[in-house]
Amino acid sequence: MTVEKSLRRRAIQDARARYRHALTRGEVSGDVSRFSAWIARDRTLNIAVASLAIPLLVLLGVAVALNGPMVAACGLLLLAASNVVTFVERRQQLRLLDRLIHAV
Repeated sequence: MTVEKSLRRRAIQDARARYRHALTRGEVSGDVSRFSAWIARDRTLNIAVASLAIPLLVLLGVAVALNGPMVAACGLLLLAASNVVTFVERRQQLRLLDRLIHAV
């Protein structure tokens, strides 16, 4: 690996670390030129995972409630609810970060 390639890889890793920090803390610093693309990707992934996981967990939870132990059904429905909360929180984080980088 060349020195230039190593430096480029390190710069991308640093940018990703700053992106994760900005996403979780709401504090933007340094070069944010890549953030818009990453926000768009994360929005798409967030919607895709939620649109698959939540209905699947609800469906399994209802099926287990009708045919199996209620403890398992409650566990699956709680996982579905947890996914809803995670989806909403991540959506808000992405929206806030998008506003912050456009304000800079």
